[in-house]
Amino acid sequence: MNPQENEQLVQLAVSVGEVAIRNSAATVMSKIRAFKERKDDKATISQMEEIINDLLADKSELLLAIKVYEEEFVAQKITEEDMEYITKNVIPALKNLASTMENEQAQKYLESIDTLSSSLLTTDVLKTLQILGFNFKQGIGSPLTTKLKNLILGSEMEQNNPGLATAIAARDIELYKVLQDEDAYERLLEIRNPNN
Repeated sequence: MNPQENEQLVQLAVSVGEVAIRNSAATVMSKIRAFKERKDDKATISQMEEIINDLLADKSELLLAIKVYEEEFVAQKITEEDMEYITKNVIPALKNLASTMENEQAQKYLESIDTLSSSLLTTDVLKTLQILGFNFKQGIGSPLTTKLKNLILGSEMEQNNPGLATAIAARDIELYKVLQDEDAYERLLEIRNPNN
Protein backbone atom coordinates (compact mmCIF):
# COMPACT_ATOMS: atom_id res chain seq x y z
CA MET A 1 0.00 0.00 0.00
CA ASN A 2 1.42 3.32 -1.02
CA PRO A 3 1.44 6.40 1.25
CA GLN A 4 -1.45 8.01 -0.64
CA GLU A 5 -3.65 4.94 -0.02
CA ASN A 6 -2.62 4.98 3.64
CA GLU A 7 -3.61 8.64 3.90
CA GLN A 8 -6.98 7.90 2.29
CA LEU A 9 -7.66 5.10 4.76
CA VAL A 10 -6.69 7.33 7.69
CA GLN A 11 -9.03 10.06 6.47
CA LEU A 12 -11.76 7.48 6.05
CA ALA A 13 -11.24 6.26 9.62
CA VAL A 14 -11.46 9.84 10.90
CA SER A 15 -14.67 10.34 8.96
CA VAL A 16 -16.16 7.14 10.40
CA GLY A 17 -15.19 8.29 13.89
CA GLU A 18 -16.87 11.65 13.34
CA VAL A 19 -20.08 9.93 12.15
CA ALA A 20 -20.02 7.65 15.17
CA ILE A 21 -19.66 10.58 17.57
CA ARG A 22 -22.24 12.65 15.77
CA ASN A 23 -24.78 9.83 15.84
CA SER A 24 -24.20 8.19 19.18
CA ALA A 25 -27.41 7.13 20.90
CA ALA A 26 -26.89 9.66 23.69
CA THR A 27 -26.46 12.54 21.25
CA VAL A 28 -29.56 11.66 19.22
CA MET A 29 -31.66 11.05 22.33
CA SER A 30 -30.62 14.39 23.87
CA LYS A 31 -31.67 16.18 20.65
CA ILE A 32 -35.05 14.39 20.68
CA ARG A 33 -35.60 15.26 24.34
CA ALA A 34 -34.82 18.92 23.66
CA PHE A 35 -37.29 18.98 20.75
CA LYS A 36 -40.06 17.37 22.81
CA GLU A 37 -39.56 19.83 25.69
CA ARG A 38 -40.46 22.75 23.41
CA LYS A 39 -44.04 21.40 23.06
CA ASP A 40 -44.25 22.65 19.45
CA ASP A 41 -45.45 19.63 17.45
CA LYS A 42 -44.74 21.05 13.97
CA ALA A 43 -41.24 22.16 14.92
CA THR A 44 -40.59 18.81 16.65
CA ILE A 45 -41.74 16.88 13.56
CA SER A 46 -39.58 19.05 11.32
CA GLN A 47 -36.53 18.60 13.54
CA MET A 48 -37.17 14.82 13.81
CA GLU A 49 -37.28 14.63 10.00
CA GLU A 50 -33.98 16.52 9.91
CA ILE A 51 -32.45 14.01 12.36
CA ILE A 52 -33.75 11.12 10.25
CA ASN A 53 -32.33 12.64 7.05
CA ASP A 54 -28.98 13.23 8.78
CA LEU A 55 -28.95 9.64 10.03
CA LEU A 56 -29.73 8.34 6.54
CA ALA A 57 -26.95 10.49 5.04
CA ASP A 58 -24.52 9.25 7.68
CA LYS A 59 -25.62 5.67 7.02
CA SER A 60 -24.77 6.17 3.33
CA GLU A 61 -21.38 7.57 4.31
CA LEU A 62 -20.72 4.56 6.56
CA LEU A 63 -21.79 2.12 3.83
CA LEU A 64 -19.38 3.81 1.44
CA ALA A 65 -16.60 3.56 4.04
CA ILE A 66 -17.36 -0.13 4.53
CA LYS A 67 -17.17 -0.67 0.77
CA VAL A 68 -13.77 1.06 0.58
CA TYR A 69 -12.43 -1.03 3.48
CA GLU A 70 -13.78 -4.22 1.89
CA GLU A 71 -12.15 -3.38 -1.43
CA GLU A 72 -8.84 -2.73 0.30
CA PHE A 73 -9.11 -6.00 2.23
CA VAL A 74 -10.06 -8.00 -0.87
CA ALA A 75 -7.16 -6.44 -2.77
CA GLN A 76 -4.77 -7.79 -0.11
CA LYS A 77 -6.41 -11.18 0.41
CA ILE A 78 -5.47 -14.28 -1.52
CA THR A 79 -8.23 -16.87 -1.87
CA GLU A 80 -7.83 -20.64 -1.53
CA GLU A 81 -8.04 -20.96 -5.31
CA ASP A 82 -5.32 -18.32 -5.72
CA MET A 83 -3.08 -20.19 -3.28
CA GLU A 84 -3.53 -23.49 -5.10
CA TYR A 85 -3.01 -21.83 -8.46
CA ILE A 86 0.22 -20.22 -7.26
CA THR A 87 1.64 -23.45 -5.87
CA LYS A 88 0.62 -25.59 -8.87
CA ASN A 89 0.96 -23.28 -11.87
CA VAL A 90 2.84 -20.05 -11.23
CA ILE A 91 5.91 -21.57 -9.62
CA PRO A 92 6.50 -24.07 -12.46
CA ALA A 93 5.96 -21.29 -15.02
CA LEU A 94 8.56 -19.09 -13.28
CA LYS A 95 10.99 -22.04 -13.18
CA ASN A 96 10.49 -22.62 -16.91
CA LEU A 97 11.12 -18.96 -17.65
CA ALA A 98 14.29 -18.91 -15.55
CA SER A 99 15.59 -22.12 -17.11
CA THR A 100 15.39 -20.61 -20.60
CA MET A 101 17.77 -17.79 -19.68
CA GLU A 102 21.47 -18.46 -19.79
CA ASN A 103 23.28 -16.37 -17.22
CA GLU A 104 24.32 -16.47 -13.57
CA GLN A 105 21.46 -14.23 -12.54
CA ALA A 106 18.96 -16.69 -14.06
CA GLN A 107 20.54 -19.49 -12.02
CA LYS A 108 20.26 -17.42 -8.84
CA TYR A 109 16.66 -16.63 -9.74
CA LEU A 110 15.94 -20.34 -10.23
CA GLU A 111 17.49 -21.11 -6.84
CA SER A 112 15.36 -18.37 -5.24
CA ILE A 113 12.23 -19.85 -6.78
CA ASP A 114 13.16 -23.31 -5.49
CA THR A 115 13.71 -21.96 -1.98
CA LEU A 116 10.46 -20.01 -2.05
CA SER A 117 8.40 -22.86 -3.44
CA SER A 118 9.73 -25.46 -1.05
CA SER A 119 9.54 -23.44 2.15
CA LEU A 120 7.26 -20.43 1.75
CA LEU A 121 4.83 -20.94 -1.08
CA THR A 122 2.86 -23.87 0.20
CA THR A 123 -0.88 -23.55 0.72
CA ASP A 124 -0.62 -24.03 4.49
CA VAL A 125 2.13 -21.44 4.92
CA LEU A 126 0.31 -18.95 2.67
CA LYS A 127 -2.89 -19.35 4.67
CA THR A 128 -1.09 -18.99 8.02
CA LEU A 129 0.81 -15.88 6.92
CA GLN A 130 -2.38 -14.31 5.60
CA ILE A 131 -4.14 -14.94 8.91
CA LEU A 132 -1.23 -13.16 10.61
CA GLY A 133 -1.75 -10.16 8.32
CA PHE A 134 0.95 -10.61 5.70
CA ASN A 135 0.23 -8.73 2.46
CA PHE A 136 1.39 -11.10 -0.29
CA LYS A 137 0.89 -8.72 -3.15
CA GLN A 138 3.18 -6.15 -1.53
CA GLY A 139 5.57 -8.57 0.13
CA ILE A 140 6.07 -11.04 -2.70
CA GLY A 141 4.33 -9.76 -5.80
CA SER A 142 6.09 -6.40 -6.07
CA PRO A 143 9.63 -7.70 -5.37
CA LEU A 144 9.06 -10.67 -7.70
CA THR A 145 7.92 -8.29 -10.43
CA THR A 146 11.00 -6.14 -9.92
CA LYS A 147 13.32 -9.15 -9.85
CA LEU A 148 11.78 -10.59 -13.03
CA LYS A 149 12.06 -7.20 -14.76
CA ASN A 150 15.74 -6.94 -13.79
CA LEU A 151 16.34 -10.53 -14.91
CA ILE A 152 14.79 -9.85 -18.31
CA LEU A 153 16.63 -6.55 -18.71
CA GLY A 154 19.90 -8.17 -17.63
CA SER A 155 19.45 -11.01 -20.08
CA GLU A 156 18.60 -8.53 -22.84
CA MET A 157 21.69 -6.45 -22.06
CA GLU A 158 23.89 -9.54 -22.14
CA GLN A 159 22.47 -10.62 -25.51
CA ASN A 160 23.07 -7.15 -26.98
CA ASN A 161 26.59 -6.94 -25.46
CA PRO A 162 27.89 -10.50 -25.05
CA GLY A 163 31.28 -9.49 -23.63
CA LEU A 164 29.97 -6.73 -21.38
CA ALA A 165 29.72 -8.80 -18.19
CA THR A 166 33.20 -10.23 -18.73
CA ALA A 167 34.65 -6.78 -19.42
CA ILE A 168 33.03 -5.31 -16.33
CA ALA A 169 34.34 -8.15 -14.17
CA ALA A 170 37.86 -7.76 -15.61
CA ARG A 171 37.79 -4.00 -15.01
CA ASP A 172 36.65 -4.53 -11.41
CA ILE A 173 39.45 -7.05 -10.79
CA GLU A 174 42.06 -4.60 -12.08
CA LEU A 175 40.58 -1.80 -9.98
CA TYR A 176 40.80 -3.96 -6.86
CA LYS A 177 44.45 -4.70 -7.69
CA VAL A 178 45.13 -0.96 -7.93
CA LEU A 179 43.41 -0.35 -4.59
CA GLN A 180 45.69 -2.93 -2.96
CA ASP A 181 48.89 -1.26 -4.26
CA GLU A 182 49.48 2.10 -2.55
CA ASP A 183 51.72 3.50 -5.32
CA ALA A 184 49.29 2.46 -8.04
CA TYR A 185 46.44 3.99 -6.06
CA GLU A 186 48.30 7.32 -5.79
CA ARG A 187 48.93 7.29 -9.56
CA LEU A 188 45.23 6.61 -10.17
CA LEU A 189 44.28 9.57 -7.99
CA GLU A 190 46.74 11.80 -9.90
CA ILE A 191 45.26 10.72 -13.22
CA ARG A 192 41.68 11.31 -12.08
CA ASN A 193 42.42 14.64 -10.34
CA PRO A 194 45.39 16.24 -12.12
CA ASN A 195 44.79 19.66 -10.46
CA ASN A 196 45.30 18.38 -6.90
